[in-house]
Amino acid sequence: MDVCSKKDKIYLVAYMFFLLFLPPLIKKINILLPLFVFSLFFIVFKYREEAKRLIIENKKKKWLYVILAYFGWYALSILINFLISKSFYSYNYFISLYSILLVVICVPVCALYIVLYCQDKDISFDYLIKAIIISGLIQSAIAILCLIFPWFKSLIVDIMYFNTGEKLYVHEYSLNRRFFGFANGLLDSFGFGTGLIALLPFYYSIRNSKKWLLSVPFLLLVPFLNSRTGLVVFLVGFIVFIIYIFKNKKVKEYALVFTSCMIGIAIFILVVFLFNRTTIDWIIRDLKSFFNSNINGTARTLFGDYFWRLPSDLVGLILGKSVTVAAYGGVKDAFGFTSGVGYINEIWKTGIVGLGIVCVFLWDYMKKIIKEIRIDYKFLVISLIPILMIVNIKFYVLCCNPGTTIIIIIGLYTFLNKKNKEVEEKDLISVIVPIYNVDDYLERCITSIIQQSYTNLEIILVNDGSPDNSEIICKKYAEKDSRIKYIKQQNKGLSGARNTGIKNSTGNYLIFIDSDDYVNKNFVKDLYLAIMKTKADVGVCYYKYVYDQEEDIDVIENGDITVYNNTYKFNNLYNFLRDYTVVAWNKIYSKKIFKNIKYPVGKIHEDQYIICDVLDNANSVAYINEELYYYLQRDNSITGQYKLNRTDILDALKNKMKYFNNKGMKKYYSYALYDYYLQLIIQRNNVKKYFPKEKKIIRKIDNELEKYKDEVYKSVYINPLKKVKLFLKNWHN
Repeated sequence: MDVCSKKDKIYLVAYMFFLLFLPPLIKKINILLPLFVFSLFFIVFKYREEAKRLIIENKKKKWLYVILAYFGWYALSILINFLISKSFYSYNYFISLYSILLVVICVPVCALYIVLYCQDKDISFDYLIKAIIISGLIQSAIAILCLIFPWFKSLIVDIMYFNTGEKLYVHEYSLNRRFFGFANGLLDSFGFGTGLIALLPFYYSIRNSKKWLLSVPFLLLVPFLNSRTGLVVFLVGFIVFIIYIFKNKKVKEYALVFTSCMIGIAIFILVVFLFNRTTIDWIIRDLKSFFNSNINGTARTLFGDYFWRLPSDLVGLILGKSVTVAAYGGVKDAFGFTSGVGYINEIWKTGIVGLGIVCVFLWDYMKKIIKEIRIDYKFLVISLIPILMIVNIKFYVLCCNPGTTIIIIIGLYTFLNKKNKEVEEKDLISVIVPIYNVDDYLERCITSIIQQSYTNLEIILVNDGSPDNSEIICKKYAEKDSRIKYIKQQNKGLSGARNTGIKNSTGNYLIFIDSDDYVNKNFVKDLYLAIMKTKADVGVCYYKYVYDQEEDIDVIENGDITVYNNTYKFNNLYNFLRDYTVVAWNKIYSKKIFKNIKYPVGKIHEDQYIICDVLDNANSVAYINEELYYYLQRDNSITGQYKLNRTDILDALKNKMKYFNNKGMKKYYSYALYDYYLQLIIQRNNVKKYFPKEKKIIRKIDNELEKYKDEVYKSVYINPLKKVKLFLKNWHN
């Protein structure tokens, strides 16, 4: 959750819609131009210092030289061709330069404004991606209205034709099969952008709600109706995403929602079939063209000799003809044929050398993004490399279009928000490791702490009476590293070991790491940076499940920081407790929080008991949206043993209910009540199954179920479906 207001978010979505799709609202004026002036004004008069600092810190002289080299080469091509042919196609040159200047000057300025605005309003990268998705959904809504209501489509087409004068709009067959939307262009470049937008929910869902995947059918409908290129873009990116979820063992997480997406896509295809059969026939015919050369379609475009004519002379092939050749315009009369193929266009304009300069720039730009971007979006950027190669065959990638604009925005946000690698280690941080019967995993845990990029650490190893070889391992590492403080005590349980660690700590901040887990080498540094940047008392990161035989994970750079401010903390506390878990070990704490707080000795779910008090004592909480803690799953751990009597959680959840009740937060009290009641049912079943002789515990649970039954089922805050779930689960047990 970002801390910016709804007004800021709505503004960002509106800006993104206008920037991506450039709806033709002003006659003969590309709406990008007023957006450029608007953005430049705010950069100069509001964000001048921030822009200057970001540009100075992120010098990209090499790219500037490459762009200048391209323009220089193009100018040379124009000059030489004029000397050879004595022909000067001024209008063609003007259109080409204008198109390139839009994408190398206007779009980056607008993207820079977006980055500065997001920094100013504390808008995270995730919400920026979400804003792009929502802007795509707005376009989807327009497309659906155009599909269902012919009069609405006619109105939109008339507006676009009036303001752009695009000749294609008067072609009857083209009007019937496409142009379901509202944008500056609705052809291949539009498909490139909308196909890319349809991919974004997959990567957004990695760290956020999977429900956003249900938007994919709506988003995919836009390229389906308007551009076959968008379907190819989506397919390539989707294949890369499938590789990602298999590689990261996330198949089960996505199985249900993938099924829902497929059903949604099938429904939309049926809707298109019912309302506009021409579009379906067009796509079917296009597919058939790959198997029948007599059918006019994409196959003939891509593989036909008519579309792949290169300059016949060697000079022209290397230097270019300095002009663009397009299927709908260009210099058709001068050359006697047209080309709808981007590579041919670039070769005709600047030759093989010019095409090489463009490819070098794009490759270096994408490589830089892959290096700097958050780990969960790396696969998206990787998929963009083959996508760019494919779409560049059909049109100019280096032009103003939704796809290229998105890539520029993602790149600038990534480069300009890159975290400073150096940290001033002014605070001593105490890392507390409770140890009991984990000699198989302990060395990996300690090694991951010793190798932290933040070095000002006090590492407290608390041996809680472990009967295995843990003591030998601890002493071995304590001899090697003076930062390690080894403490041995009689067995008091996990809570007792943590309390001992807190009592013996001298650092300003505390971190708990379970001895069978391990951490990313930037775990401490990134958490510390998060609380320093936001002045929070608690920092939290995401975690990754790992298994006994899994190898160490690669280093991951941290992502966006979300802050839960004290001013509205209670309104979001319940969601925080659910979304980011109550566990102790994926957090950094200001030591002052534990001045009057201790972990309850003898309890299994000790984290649940104190989390509300911990967060209540914190002025704010900073959350890093990145997997920096590696949580080992093993059958013989406390949480892995399902046959344990785990009714301690009931007391912890009831304590949470009292907490919200005392705060007068009825809605969140009801949510906590639901969790408590559900856990009562689960624990009663567990006790009956594994501890049938514990009649006293079973009676106590039954009494609690009866006590809160009416309150649960009558609560207006608990979803009716959840009430049905409770009823069925209770009845079944």
